[in-house]
Order: sequence, then C-alpha cells, then structure tokens
Amino acid sequence: MKSRNLFLGIIILFIGVVALLASLGTISFSWQIALRLWPLLLIFLGIAILPVKDLLKAILLLVTLGAGVLLYQNEAKNHPERNRWGNWFSSSNWDWDDDDDYDNDSDDEFDDGPYSQQFSEPYEAFTKATLNIDFGAGELEIGNPSAELIKVNSESNFAKYDFRVEKLDEEANVFLTGKGKTKNINGRTENKLYVALSDFPTWDFTISTGAADCDFDFMPYKVGSINIESGVCDMDIRLGDKGQHTTMNIESGVSDIDIEIPANVGCKITLDSAITGKDFAGFQKIEKGIYQTDNFGQTEQQIVINLECGVSDISVERY
Repeated sequence: MKSRNLFLGIIILFIGVVALLASLGTISFSWQIALRLWPLLLIFLGIAILPVKDLLKAILLLVTLGAGVLLYQNEAKNHPERNRWGNWFSSSNWDWDDDDDYDNDSDDEFDDGPYSQQFSEPYEAFTKATLNIDFGAGELEIGNPSAELIKVNSESNFAKYDFRVEKLDEEANVFLTGKGKTKNINGRTENKLYVALSDFPTWDFTISTGAADCDFDFMPYKVGSINIESGVCDMDIRLGDKGQHTTMNIESGVSDIDIEIPANVGCKITLDSAITGKDFAGFQKIEKGIYQTDNFGQTEQQIVINLECGVSDISVERY
C-alpha cells in the first residue's frame, strides 16, 4: 500500500463520515472553527512522509484525527457563537438575525411551521435579469419556463424566504433569501424550493447553498453567467445553446456534480480540485487542469466551466 493512498483514504473517509452525520442533523459543523485547526494539516503531511511502516502511519493519523475532534468540540463548547458562521454541512444552525436588512419577521413567526410560500413577479419586457438565491439545506430546483419574470414555490418545516425585485430600465435583479429556525423541529427537516423563470431575458445566476440537492435545468434559458457556492452538494446541471457566451463558476466542498452540455457548442473546463473523480467524455486535456472540446473556439456559442472543489466526483457529458 502506498503511503499517499493511505493518507488520502483516511482523510476522505473522515470527511465523508462528518458530511454524512452533519447532513442528517446528527452533528453540526462550522468551517470557521475547523479552519482554526489548520495546523493539523501540517501534522497529517508530516506523518504521511515519515519513513515508518504504513500500519504505524495509520495509527498516528487516526490518533491525530481523534485529537482534532476533541479540539473541535472544545472550541465549539467554549465559543458556541462561532457555530453560526460558515456552516457548510448542516442546517441545524441555519439562523439569521431578525434585524438584518431584509428580515421583517420576529422569532414568533417561526414557532408553528410548516411554511408554504409562493412568490411571483410579472414580466415587463426585461432584456437582462439577475437571480440571487441564498439557500440553506434541502432541495433546490430551477425548472420549466414561466410566463412571468419569476415564479417561486417553497415548502419547508424550518425555512422562510424574503423575496424582492429591483428594476432599472430593462434590467431586473431578483433576490430570494432564506431565513430559518430549527429550534422547534423534531425529526426530519424538509426544505424544498422550486423556481420557474421567463425565457425572454438573458439571465445571470448567483446561488449559495449549504448541504443541498440541486437540479438546475438551464436549457430553456439564455444564460450569461452562473456562479454557485456550495458546501455539500449533489448537483445536476443542464445547459442549452441559447446563450452566446456562458460562463459557469462552481466552488464546493464535498460534491457530486453532473453537467450536461450541447455537443454543438464548444466548451472549455478548468479544474482545480484536491481529490477528484472526473469523467469528461469528448474533451481533450490541453494541460494540467484544462480540458476542451475539439470545436472550442470554432462555434458561435461557447461555454466555459470553472470548477474549484474539495472532494468531488464530477462528470461533464455532451448530448
């Protein structure tokens, strides 16, 4: 057994267990606290290159991981307020202050749940629109077009959403911001958000999620840019050929990402990932971390995909 494989295997196993427990609500996880323990990475690397037997390395790594867990628990206990920041893996602390800019509700409004909300905004000959979604944990879907600029349906037992639209001439900026309380939830949490859009404007998307199952069908839309930040995600994305130049940037922690692109559009992928399983069928490797189709630069439309992921399994398929 190679020392490198042993090291990576233990780290992946540990991250997977933490992600699973946190996504199930068994534990909560804060990246703000975890990042304070970054010197542990130097210890892990030091153990990995020690000239000792693999069995001893495995024992040392497990002991170090155990010490890291104890240090994390102690830090979380002494500074519980830090759990409100940067929680990628779990929705258990998804709790916005009630005095933020777009929050007009009091704590009492969260006591009863579940919450069912519908929002919509009429289409007014907009040529360009931006959709900003701040979504915690759950299921998020962008689907079939709507006759309105945007139509939103949500079902949740812990989250409510603020919705607003800013208009300037022929442009519209849409903001959909989640705010939630989990203190009264017993059992399974549920949070589903469905979004339908007008297919007339050119859309830019900025989407932020925690632990989410995302289904994004952008095929009916003219897409300018897509920017996604996610913690733990299972993401299906379909792109069409209606946009002239589409740029998609994805940053994620632990991810399973499947992307479909039209074969008649040239595409380039830039990948920066710590540990990745990838399947880029129909792409040629240009250099380290850069892949492109043979028709990239030769078609009127083009797609550029930039991926920055931690532990990921990524596939890009042409249809």
